[in-house]
Amino acid sequence: MTNNAKHTLHMLQDEALSADKKAAIRASLERVSSQYPLVASKQGLLSNFSVIVFMRKHTTPMIAGLLIIAFGATTTAAEGALPGDFLYPIKVNVNESIGDALAVTSRSQAEWDVRVAERRIEEAVTLAAQGALTLEIQEEIKEQFEKHVKKADALFIRIADDGDVDDVIRGRTDVEAKLKAHSELLIEASQIVDKTDSDISEILNSVGSQVTTAIEAREKAESKILTQKKDVIKESVEEKMRLAEKKIKSAQKIIDKKIDGDNGDDYVKVSEKFQSAQNYFELGKEAFDNEDYDVAFSELQKAISTAQEAETYTSGLEVINLNKKLPRNKAEYDERQDQTKTDKKDTSQNEVHEDEKSDSASTTIPLIDSDSAIDDEHEEDNRENSQSDE
Repeated sequence: MTNNAKHTLHMLQDEALSADKKAAIRASLERVSSQYPLVASKQGLLSNFSVIVFMRKHTTPMIAGLLIIAFGATTTAAEGALPGDFLYPIKVNVNESIGDALAVTSRSQAEWDVRVAERRIEEAVTLAAQGALTLEIQEEIKEQFEKHVKKADALFIRIADDGDVDDVIRGRTDVEAKLKAHSELLIEASQIVDKTDSDISEILNSVGSQVTTAIEAREKAESKILTQKKDVIKESVEEKMRLAEKKIKSAQKIIDKKIDGDNGDDYVKVSEKFQSAQNYFELGKEAFDNEDYDVAFSELQKAISTAQEAETYTSGLEVINLNKKLPRNKAEYDERQDQTKTDKKDTSQNEVHEDEKSDSASTTIPLIDSDSAIDDEHEEDNRENSQSDE
C-alpha cells in the first residue's frame, strides 16, 4: 500500500459515518458496480466485489479510502466525464458519493453540496461551448443543480440556527459569487457554437434564482451582526478585512497565472472585476479607519464577493478559450485545412524566390565602364614613363 493510501486510511479512521451515509454509498456502489464493470480481469472484478463485501461489515469512512484505492485510475478518469459519457455515472455515483461521505459536519456538507452544484454548471458550460448542450441534458443538469443547492440551503439554515452566523455569510457569499461567474461563462459558451439545441434560459433562470436566494440569506445573516454592540461589529469587520485581503491575493494569483495582456477582451473583463474588488477593499479599509464599521463591513463584503467572482470567472475561461480554437463543424475544419495548405504553399514560394535572389546576387559579374578602364590604363602608362625618365 502506498504512503498516500496509508495516510488516507489513517485519517479516515477518526471519523464516523451516519447510517444514512453508509446506506447511500452502499447503494450507489452496488448500482454502479453492477452496471459499469471497471476492469476486464477476473482478479480485478473479484477485488472490487471484495470491497463492496467489506463495506457491509465495517462502519467508518475508512471504506471511502479503500474505494479510492480500489477504483483508482477509473475514478480519476471519471472526473473529466460529462453527461452522456460512459464514465459519467462513476463520477456522479461513486466519486461524489465518496466526497459526500467525507463531509461529516454541517458546514463541510454544505460546502460539498455547493461544489457539486457548481460542477453541474461547469459541465453545462463545457457542453454549451462544444454545441452539445441538448434539451435533455439541460433538464438533467438543472435538476441535479437545484437538488444540491437546496440541500446546501437547508444546511445553511441549520448552521444559522446553531448561531454560526459567520459561517453562513461565508457560505452564502461563495454561492453568490461563483454562480454569478458561471452564469456569465455559460452565456459566453453558448455563443461559441450556433448549433446549441435551444436557448439556455431555463438553466440561467435557475442559477439566477439561487443567486437571489443566496444574497437575501446573506443579508439576513449580516443584519444579525450589524445589530450587535460596536465592539462586536468591529471584530467582525477586522475578520472580514483579513478574509478580503486573503481572497484578493488568491484571485490575483489565479489571474496572473491564466491571463495576460495578449488575451484582449478576457484581460479587460478580468481586470475590471479585480479592480472593483480592490476598490471595495480600499473603501472598506478607509471606513474602518474612520470607525464607520457598518460601511466598512458592507464594502469589505463586496470586495470578497467580487474577488471570488473574478477568480471563478478566470478559471472558467480556460474551457471557453479552448473551444473557441476548435473548428465548429466539418466545413470549418475543411476551411482551416485549406487555409493551412495555402499558407504553407505561400511560405514555400517565398522561400524559393528568396533563394533565387540570393543565387542571382552571388553569380552576377559587375559591369565595367570601358572608357573609364582605358583612361585608367593610359594614366598608369604615363606614370611608368615618367618614372623611367627620371
